Amino acid sequence: MSCRYAITFNGSPADASEAFAADFKVPYKITIANDWQTNFGCFNGNNCTCSDDASVTGNCEFQTNDENSATVFFDPATDSSWQSNADTVQTATSETYEKETVETSGLAELSSVATATITQSGDSGTLSQGDTSYITPTPTFSSVSRALYTATTPPASATNDISATATSSSQETQASFDPKIVIAHNMIIFPIYNVSIEGYKQEIIYAQKFKLDGFAINIQPPLATYLPNVDLIYEAALQLGISSFKLCLSFDLSYNYAVSDIASAIARYASHPNQLVVEGRVFVSTFSGQATTLGYSSARDAWVEGVIPSVLAQTGMGVYFVPNFWVDYTAEVYLGLDFIDGIFDWECWPSAGNQSDIVLQAASMAAQKTYMAAISPWFYKHNTYGNWYQGDYDIVERWMDLININPMMIEIVTWNDFSESTYIGSYAPNIFITSDGVHHSVDDHEAFGMLSSYFIQWYKLGYQPAINVDQIFFWFRPHSSSAVASNDPYGLPSWYDGPYVVPLVDRIYGVLFLVDDAVVIVQSGTQTSSFSLYKGVQKLPEVLFVQGFQSVTISRNGHAVKTVQAAVPVNNTIETYDFNAFAAYG
Repeated sequence: MSCRYAITFNGSPADASEAFAADFKVPYKITIANDWQTNFGCFNGNNCTCSDDASVTGNCEFQTNDENSATVFFDPATDSSWQSNADTVQTATSETYEKETVETSGLAELSSVATATITQSGDSGTLSQGDTSYITPTPTFSSVSRALYTATTPPASATNDISATATSSSQETQASFDPKIVIAHNMIIFPIYNVSIEGYKQEIIYAQKFKLDGFAINIQPPLATYLPNVDLIYEAALQLGISSFKLCLSFDLSYNYAVSDIASAIARYASHPNQLVVEGRVFVSTFSGQATTLGYSSARDAWVEGVIPSVLAQTGMGVYFVPNFWVDYTAEVYLGLDFIDGIFDWECWPSAGNQSDIVLQAASMAAQKTYMAAISPWFYKHNTYGNWYQGDYDIVERWMDLININPMMIEIVTWNDFSESTYIGSYAPNIFITSDGVHHSVDDHEAFGMLSSYFIQWYKLGYQPAINVDQIFFWFRPHSSSAVASNDPYGLPSWYDGPYVVPLVDRIYGVLFLVDDAVVIVQSGTQTSSFSLYKGVQKLPEVLFVQGFQSVTISRNGHAVKTVQAAVPVNNTIETYDFNAFAAYG
């Protein structure tokens, strides 16, 4: 018989949250119906071993009921043969119970939990009341991460602790999608290394450094220009033997295509071991396309009557279609869009906020569709194709929005669009010269990728990862917003809604990963600022930059532990404008 167990903590959600926080191992010894005992060892909040056999595992789900109660649901494996022999389970439980250790290093004390009510449901779905025995293991609870959950965390207003912004809402609304996936939008025509199998191997290895699961490869007509590069990156992934790194096509549907060309391109990679496949279908995305009819009477007809049947005929596989359609952000977003399997919302910069994410996530869950949210480190385009700046942007705040909203998928916009300054890594030194010969700034963004790797882990795990090493991340514009360029053919950048979507402040943005409380010193030119910050993930308090080099130091007991200085100084004597961000880390 398959079963599900629910443990309801009557104390407070904070107490229950603490019990399943990061870096926490604890067995729960439970008596069920006064008949037999078993041991639930819940490891790191999302994988629960329900017997002495470590292979018997299932999912944990945390639910806040009200201010005084919270429930954790355990779903053991369907193979429940271990349940049939109570004596064996009890003996194994005792041995496992004695071996359990509670990690205490640098962690806050767990407050007491009043009672725990256990219920069990079987195949029939009925609930029967179990015994309410809750036994605290030895040693006494003293092991939870204070950074995310506990009341001992200082308030965010005092500490800039971004963890305090995390809520349980993401766990309450977790959709059924395993694993959660983070991909990056790859402009295949802007290779970081070179157009070759070896060059693309380097890109994939580099992407894995940032904990990425794959690339959504941007293509547009004429496909004959793009597909040779796409062939190379698929072959590079195959030769690396990393089947977990997935690739998919993202068609730029601001252009028109022949249906046969789209279908053939999808079919070309459908059976490739590195192709992203969801529910047995080839995953496909787009940029735009809600009004692109591809020669049919509507976009719906183009896909339902044209692309999808053609792919099915060529490969025997359907299409899992999650396009970036520009839609109204309402609960009825999927009305008239029954042919798509989800929605990808490209908007992720300051003007967008997170309200669209909240609406689209709720609508997608209600419709049992996939919501793929976007995140980007920056946006600045200053070349022959446009002169736009989105405004100063804090990627950490965006990551916290997405962790709380908890979409099924996330796409980083972008991996390597150097022309719009949205890339999250380093760059090839020979890029990027525009067609009129004006050099477009390509400042180093690797810090954004390394910073994102931590939040990607947080998003996937469902809890905040431990901080084991001090780290510094910060970024800034290389000149003041008031600087005047002496020879810029484009002039000051603007945005659709005015000069700037958000007011520009000449400041340094940053975040610190601190293994212990520290004094953080910011040196901007000749100006020095210092702040006392608690351990954990802390946002850098506001520091206005001045001309000169910028650096950040972590200090304890009067001694510098780590210092990072940006390679590029702030310089207001400029020939052309550069509203890109320079990012540093270490």
